[in-house]
Order: sequence, then structure tokens, then C-alpha cells
Amino acid sequence: MTNTLFSPRVLQIGALIFLLGCMAAPLAAKFDLWHFSSAFSALRVLFFLGATVFILSLFLTIRSAIKQGKKLVMPYTLAVLLSFPALAMMLYQVSQVSALPHIHDITTDTDNPPAFVKVLTLRKQGDNSAIYEGAMIATQQVEAYPDINPLIGRLKPSQAFTQILASLHAQGLNIVAQDPEQGHIEATSTTFWFGFIDDVVVRVSATDTGSRVDIRSASRVGKSDIGKNAKRIRGIINAFNEPS
Repeated sequence: MTNTLFSPRVLQIGALIFLLGCMAAPLAAKFDLWHFSSAFSALRVLFFLGATVFILSLFLTIRSAIKQGKKLVMPYTLAVLLSFPALAMMLYQVSQVSALPHIHDITTDTDNPPAFVKVLTLRKQGDNSAIYEGAMIATQQVEAYPDINPLIGRLKPSQAFTQILASLHAQGLNIVAQDPEQGHIEATSTTFWFGFIDDVVVRVSATDTGSRVDIRSASRVGKSDIGKNAKRIRGIINAFNEPS
């Protein structure tokens, strides 16, 4: 077991390749060096490499500690520490995909979601449709994210518009279009690793007692957003509710 193939140095190199590969694959997709599907394929291969290195290194760390004392523990432990973070993140992402519905279009108004206008000109061929899929995804959203509801308050529409615009800025979104008279805002959010772009649209409307704010966040690519769009809407709502 402790031959050259499973030496501490080989396992450390394997762990380092795994760690760097997990960072390089999505960044290469972000900068259009290859398609994101190729990055996913590379990550699947890297996962098996990382899992193998982690399991072997952990086993050899424990065995060394028991049989040979602390002399060989640290070299193997280094391989464990190098491979664990990325491996844990991958397993977490897989668990999220399994636990959450495979939807990528979340809105506070599933009956009449705000419509995208300006961002449609920025979308590419092959991106997800911007047409809301209706009851098929609305039911799944309500079950998975029952807290995603409209913002209804006593603020005048103009005040609510100003505050929700500030909320979007606070969440780091890029404002694409804003129309105070129509109560319409569109924005985009770009992920760090893959460079995936999600579109956000906000509708501010008047009510008898004040205003109502509806938010919609949808991913341009992918079937499952692993909860990112719901999380984004929560962040916007929380920023809106914070005292100014």
C-alpha cells in the first residue's frame, strides 16, 4: 500500500491537481475557453480523482498514526486537507440538486409574474426560455420555497421603487433598465466561477393602501438553480426591509 503509487508525494500531487482543476474548470467556462458542459464533464472526472485521493490519504493517515507514529502522518494529512474542501463542496452541491426541485425561474407572483423585456436582447440562442412555465413550476416553488412572497406595504410606489432599486444595488446586481413611471426594473447577476448569468425583473405597483413589489429571478442556463434564485430574492427582500 505504501509503494510509490501511494506515496505521500504522489497523493499530495493528486490532491493539488484535484483542487486546482476544480477551480480552473469553471473559470475556463466563464472566460469562454470551453462550454460549461465540458467543464461539468471535467468536474465529474475530477470528483473521482479527489474522492480516491481523499479516501486513500485518510486511510494511510490513520494507519500511519497507529503503526508508525507521527512521522508519516503529516504528509498524508496534507493530501487530506488539500482534497477535502473541494470534495465537500461538490458533495454539498450534489445534495442540493437532489433535495431541491429542478426549476430555475422563481417569482413572488406565480399567477402573473413580472415580464422580462430589456434582458431578452442580451440572451443568446440556446438559453432557457424567458416565458414562465406556469403551474408546472409554480407548484414546485410553493412547496420548496413557501416564504417567497410579494412585498406589500404602505410606501408610495415611487418610494418603494427607490428602495427596491437600492436593494438591487446592495445585492451587487447590474441594473440593465429602470422605468420609475412604469415601476419596472431589470437587472442581471453573474456568478463568480462559471460566469452564469441570471436575470432579475422587478415590478412595483400601486395598491389601495400603498404599494406592492414583485420580484422574479431566472437562470439563463441549466435546469436546476440549486436554490440560487430563491436565495437572491430573499436577499433583495431582506435589503429592502432593512431600516434606511
